Amino acid sequence: MVLIYAGSDCDQQTCELRTWSKDYFLPYLVPVNENLNPVNITQLFDVFLFLAITSGANPQHLFIYDYMQSGAASNQEYWKWFLNWLFHDADHQLDALQNAAASCGLNAWVMVMIPYPDPGQEAFGSGWNFSRQVNRLAAVKWYINEFVKTWNEKYYSNLQFRGFYWMEENIWPQVPEDERLLPQIAAYIHSLEVDGRTPEFTWISAQSYKFTELWTRQKAAQWHDYGFDYAFFQPNYYQERYQRTIANLRDTMSFCRRNELGIEIEFDENVLSNNAYRQKLLDYLAVAQETGFDTAFILPYYQGVYTIYTLARNGDALYRRLYRFILSRRSGSRITEQPGNITF
Repeated sequence: MVLIYAGSDCDQQTCELRTWSKDYFLPYLVPVNENLNPVNITQLFDVFLFLAITSGANPQHLFIYDYMQSGAASNQEYWKWFLNWLFHDADHQLDALQNAAASCGLNAWVMVMIPYPDPGQEAFGSGWNFSRQVNRLAAVKWYINEFVKTWNEKYYSNLQFRGFYWMEENIWPQVPEDERLLPQIAAYIHSLEVDGRTPEFTWISAQSYKFTELWTRQKAAQWHDYGFDYAFFQPNYYQERYQRTIANLRDTMSFCRRNELGIEIEFDENVLSNNAYRQKLLDYLAVAQETGFDTAFILPYYQGVYTIYTLARNGDALYRRLYRFILSRRSGSRITEQPGNITF
């Protein structure tokens, strides 16, 4: 599973909307050379999760919890923007993934985020005030219905819908009602049928600096109770501010195995030019192999925005290392890699 981000890249003066064309998707579907010509047609990623932290229409508005209480919670206008970004940008996003998959003779699964219905949003739209739990659930159902309706109308011959992803990474102590809301959302999702199957509901919980490690792990371990079909954990080993060690990464993967959680592989554009970050990615792969995550679990890959595409276009050896790891998971063959030993 690879995370495909929408939204905007902003500096102090301008914002650039992120879009995905057919060419961008090719290095995610199959191994390619720097000219984007397939090396072979063995599929790499088969699940594409579309999500966004902020709205491209207004990057000040969040699809996650506004824990700073800054008034940045998104409203119905921005939830509609995300759906339009997915479906109605010709030759981009879902249209582009369909075209890329068809050009390779492959099929792909699609998952889509559910924006967080922030209880601080008192004027979401359609008369819904999120200080009332019933309105939060109603808005999520509206969003799900809008997505499913448009998905069915579009009919992508090489794409199949897999399910929905809960966008907020944390269970916040100040919003205890989320623990009652999530099972209700799960029940609604599981009452539907899309592409001849029941959609799945999933989540990536994160090791956060905002809470104690005990709180974060306790809530992640309760993923069954929230109605998720499966869930993952983000160790944040890659992020320098957390100062996590290889020992921390091994411990986190052990925790995940005990609690039937998958592990998120993290990297971003820093691997393009910084060997320390390149090594952290290789450490993830090595410890995943060492602990059995390379074959036993789904691995979601956070890769910034276009990092895998850029690695491929640069002819970077790290792209080849990454796709060999992914293909080895499919074939059951193993690649030997030691943490702390950078090899390209």
